[in-house]
Amino acid sequence: MESSVVVFPPCAWTELSPVIRKFLLSLRSKHRLYFITSAPLPSEAGTSMTALSIHELRELQLPKELLLTIVMHPAWILEALPLGAAKLTVLLTDDYGSDSLWRKYRDWLCARGDLVIAPTEPFYFEQCFRRSAVALMDGTDPVSDRLAVQALDWVLEGFDPSPLLRLQQHIRAERCRGIAASDPTEATSSYYYSIYRYLTGDLQEAQTAIVEAYVREIMQGNEHALKSHYLFLSAIQLKLGQTEQAIRTYEIAAQSEGEHAVVHQLFNWLDSGQEELARAVLFRLNDDYNEALPLLLQLADHSLDAKRILQDTYLQTGRLEQALLLTSGEPRPSPASKQEQALLEGTVLLLQGERHASIHKLLEAAVYRQDCLANLAEIITIEAAAIRLAEGETEHAR
Repeated sequence: MESSVVVFPPCAWTELSPVIRKFLLSLRSKHRLYFITSAPLPSEAGTSMTALSIHELRELQLPKELLLTIVMHPAWILEALPLGAAKLTVLLTDDYGSDSLWRKYRDWLCARGDLVIAPTEPFYFEQCFRRSAVALMDGTDPVSDRLAVQALDWVLEGFDPSPLLRLQQHIRAERCRGIAASDPTEATSSYYYSIYRYLTGDLQEAQTAIVEAYVREIMQGNEHALKSHYLFLSAIQLKLGQTEQAIRTYEIAAQSEGEHAVVHQLFNWLDSGQEELARAVLFRLNDDYNEALPLLLQLADHSLDAKRILQDTYLQTGRLEQALLLTSGEPRPSPASKQEQALLEGTVLLLQGERHASIHKLLEAAVYRQDCLANLAEIITIEAAAIRLAEGETEHAR
């Protein structure tokens, strides 16, 4: 049977970028295409792309194993996730970082993506520290953008995009290195070059680059670079196996009383033979959840500290189902724990498409804290935004 691709757009068809329209049209030879919209599609889309309203989408009966989705806005999450597609890809044209509501639903959406394509470098780095399959398409490098599109095509065809993603990282790294070499005052490109080399595993090069980036920042009078650059240097040292040195480097970057307390705790764990826990927490402080999670998983069965941090890490990275499994069956939960459990269960049910059961759980959470009622209002906001997107409107960060 022919596979089907359902596209959840961020705007009307005619408002999509030429690159994205061209890619979607190229899929017609391999898949049946559905485009969620309440308006007729223009003739450019041809007869092999079917316009679907939200109501028609809910009535559509397609085999899940042959269903592929391309989701381009967080507002579609309540429509896209319950489909249970064989492949869920996230292609964002905005990172929605300035809007707390969209940012939250964006993170939940990306956590479930088989591939995330980021529109900006900072968001790309954030996602690379949270999952493995991430591409960048920011319009600054045509070759890089083509690799992102090709990676999306590979995922839809059932292939592992890792070779393309690694190649893109090397290309972006060399681009940053070239910009930094041509302008001795350019600090951001030098910093980004260090991050790319960290991602590609060239740790000595990453270490040299982050120190150079810090020097450039200081030469420009940016005193705040100490915290960001030395914090990242500690992550590089961790991956080099230099745990004690990494903690001492973090200590240099620590400024607040709370951060110095963290340093004290890290040394306590190190001195008491809990080096892996110290490493996991320091990776987390660097927002490198990819490195922190495996360590915490190994420790959670016999360390309450690790289990608590693991649960928080799941929540921070949008892995709500895993967080729920970790907390289920806890003995004698407190009222606060009951509220958190009901809220988490309600949210997971919502993302699974169990709307009525979700509302029941969210109301249960509101018994303990009335501000949980805001989660019910969010459902209405999200559903209304999806309707506007289907009508061809654009939902920017509010």
